[in-house]
Amino acid sequence: MIWPILAILTLCVILLITAPLLKGGRYSKGLVSLFFAAFMGLSLGTYASIGRPDLLKTGALQAYQAPPGPTAEQVQAAQELSVEDRAEMILAMVEGLADRLEENPQDPEGWARLIRARTVLGQKEKLQADIDRVKLLFKDSPETIDTILKAND
Repeated sequence: MIWPILAILTLCVILLITAPLLKGGRYSKGLVSLFFAAFMGLSLGTYASIGRPDLLKTGALQAYQAPPGPTAEQVQAAQELSVEDRAEMILAMVEGLADRLEENPQDPEGWARLIRARTVLGQKEKLQADIDRVKLLFKDSPETIDTILKAND
C-alpha cells in the first residue's frame, strides 16, 4: 500500500522541479520529457527489484475458485439420513479432505478446514498429527502456519 503513495509523492516532487521548465524556454520540453522518462524508469526498476514481477506473466494470477461443496440434492439427502449415517458421511468427507491433502499438501485453506473439522469432531490424535504436518510443510512460512492454526480458533 505504501508504493502508490511513494509513487505519487515522487511524481509531485518531479512536477515541482520541472514546473519552471513548463513556463517555456528553449530546452523545456526536452527536459520535462527526460524527467518523466527518468521517473518511469526508476519506478519500473524499483518494482522489478523489490516487487512481484512474476505476477506480470500471463496466467500468473488466477481467479479464486471456491472448493466444491455439496449440491442441493446432496444436502437434501443428508438431511434425510439417520444420525449415525450422517455422522458416518461427515467422517467420510473429512477423510476425503485428508486424502486430497495427501495428494496436494500445499493447500493452506484445505489444512485450515481439516484442522477445524478434526477439532469439532474431537479427533485429538489426528488433529495433533495434522498440526505437526502443517508445521513441517510450511516451516519456511510462519505466517501461513499462523493463518492455518488461527482459523481453528
